[in-house]
Amino acid sequence: MTELHFIPRAGAGRRLPELTIPLPNETITACYTASEHQLELIEAIIAKEAVFKAEDAMMPDEQMSLMLREEGLYPKLTVKDQLTFYRRLYQSSLSAKAAAEELQLLDCYRDRIDRLSYSIQRRICAAKMLFQDASIYIVEEMEQNVDTESRKIIRRQLRKLADSGRAVLILTSAMESAITAADVIYRLKEDGLKEVPVEHDHETGDATADEVRFSKIPAKLEDKMVLFDPPEIDYIESRDSRSYICINNESYPCAFTLQELEEKLKSFGFFRCHRSYIVNLQKVREVITWTRNSYSLQLANKAKTEVPLSKQKLDELRAVFGL
Repeated sequence: MTELHFIPRAGAGRRLPELTIPLPNETITACYTASEHQLELIEAIIAKEAVFKAEDAMMPDEQMSLMLREEGLYPKLTVKDQLTFYRRLYQSSLSAKAAAEELQLLDCYRDRIDRLSYSIQRRICAAKMLFQDASIYIVEEMEQNVDTESRKIIRRQLRKLADSGRAVLILTSAMESAITAADVIYRLKEDGLKEVPVEHDHETGDATADEVRFSKIPAKLEDKMVLFDPPEIDYIESRDSRSYICINNESYPCAFTLQELEEKLKSFGFFRCHRSYIVNLQKVREVITWTRNSYSLQLANKAKTEVPLSKQKLDELRAVFGL
């Protein structure tokens, strides 16, 4: 078991509190926090204000791998040359071609990096981890602005690292990424660190409750109450013990609990896909399989929004669609 310890120095202008994040081996841990807190934590790690300990012993620097959101690449190099650079830098026995195959980069193996998409460039950055023999891998915003295929490839690589006995820490500002990619999730704010319950699909409601068909769902917008028609709602999310109605990448707070909304919207084709999400099935375009235990529902909107689908709800969803 490795732990990340951070004790802010007096007068250092740090906003984060003192914290300890457990990082068990063979586990992907996500820290869900704002971008500015991610930056502060990374700066503390680089400055050795935040340290890693394994069984009360300080972890050597070479035992940590850090993949930043703005990871540096040499744009005029080919993919082959960049991977060869990583291989030599970390004195790895892994060949550049084997790493390219692992990250599905063989089709662009001899292409210059500056001619490739951002998503493929992120795969190249992820390939760096293959050449490092670290005990813990830290990844900042691994999925931001990355296409679905590249997300799958990077997630698969992180899972392999975890399965090989390493600890993986993901820093993300997207709860959907945390839920579908990680085994353990922590929420980090200025007031402290708190573990987020994952996949406890045992909430029970009153089975005898009357099913009332509501034609409008109320939400607040500044000082006004807005009434939404159910068909225009994309999904509903629970955050910080409050429900939010999500429409066209905008979210609006709602006074009803998720369980109450589940009952009210059942007759309109809404489905409780996760303990923290209800989705409008009319808006679902695709079911994405990340791993055997990790799924998402991609919506048919411009942003191709994805909401988590829990393993426990997969069979129920199949039954709804008659599959």
